[in-house]
Amino acid sequence: MKTLLSFLFLLVFIFSCRENNTEELEKTVASYDVYIAGRENNQSCYWKNGQKTNLPPSIYIPRKIIAENNHVYIAGRIPTVPMNYQTFWKDGIRFDLDQYLNVPVTNVPQIFDFYVKNGDIYLLGQATNLNPATPSERFEFCYWKNGVKTILFTDEFTQNDSGSITVHDSKVYVSAHKKINGVSNFGYFINTTFYPLNTNYTYRNGIASNSSNLYLYGTGTTLFYRNLLTNIQTPILSPSTGAIDKIILDNNDVYLQSKNKYYKNSSEILITDPQYSFIQEMKVLDQNIYMIRYNDNGEQKVFINNVEIQSFMPPYSFGNGLHSIDVVQN
Repeated sequence: MKTLLSFLFLLVFIFSCRENNTEELEKTVASYDVYIAGRENNQSCYWKNGQKTNLPPSIYIPRKIIAENNHVYIAGRIPTVPMNYQTFWKDGIRFDLDQYLNVPVTNVPQIFDFYVKNGDIYLLGQATNLNPATPSERFEFCYWKNGVKTILFTDEFTQNDSGSITVHDSKVYVSAHKKINGVSNFGYFINTTFYPLNTNYTYRNGIASNSSNLYLYGTGTTLFYRNLLTNIQTPILSPSTGAIDKIILDNNDVYLQSKNKYYKNSSEILITDPQYSFIQEMKVLDQNIYMIRYNDNGEQKVFINNVEIQSFMPPYSFGNGLHSIDVVQN
């Protein structure tokens, strides 16, 4: 890993020759802390403003990082189970899910999403009932708040999509697919009540909130995002629409992350960098855009408003690399 000095020194140096930018960039760098979760030389770790902290043990791959109230939460997985989280760290201390959820180590639930709100830890996933009364109760789609389980629904078949979870105005919101009269419906839960939207959006979906907004997105025959507070739904009709990986809110702006582009309030914005054109993950805060991007060779770089601040060179294998980014105002 090549950490390019400190954030402040680097960015002031780069922009020293660009008039009208130095003052704005100094303010941006001084006001925000950038956290990146990843794995280097087969060692799990995270970086805060370029300073690395190792995470024991090294077998897990950190996949999602959340910084809140001076605490750092990181969810991780092992390489052989690419879609589910199996552990998490809080301030460098790792928690085994079997112990945290009080389940046998042979029956640890599949965890699809990891979320933190005011110090409360939420896990969204699927538990297996080894002794169901009926076949339809074998799999439990549920969430855990600080280790306490709430079952949203049961099914005889495992869930193929992950869904996501957020908390707004003290209510738990979950994007999900749920069968109604045998037909799979895409929609969302408010606490334990399901609100179906339609039967068409059966691909990726997600949900996100901030202090004043709450949005859901879905991908099916078309791509849309929906304000769940006003129920206003916005379709994206771009002919080049691709898979969406994440929804991000910044004040009243809605961003949808894709592979080599993103959408801001339904407007498509392509990544024009000829070398690092693919988005690993992005974060937007106060109109500043933070990105981990990569190229075909597995090289990665971190950018603030398209200015490089950190880099990672191959081998991008066995989970080595930069995987998740979070930014908070300090």
